[in-house]
Amino acid sequence: MIGGANLAGGVGGAAGAVIGAALIEVIRNGFVLIGANTYWEEVFIGVIIIIAVLVDQLRTRRAF
Repeated sequence: MIGGANLAGGVGGAAGAVIGAALIEVIRNGFVLIGANTYWEEVFIGVIIIIAVLVDQLRTRRAF
């Protein structure tokens, strides 16, 4: 998902996971700096994770 780990197993590493976590924290920090509502911050992060899962699933299906 975020950071390159595949839900079905396989590829991904610690560096990708750290980069993914840092990306989410940068987004959270940006929401705090602009003074956005916490609800919308969580919605935005959730949408990003859902999109990452969908992209991963599409990549996995095309590989077979």
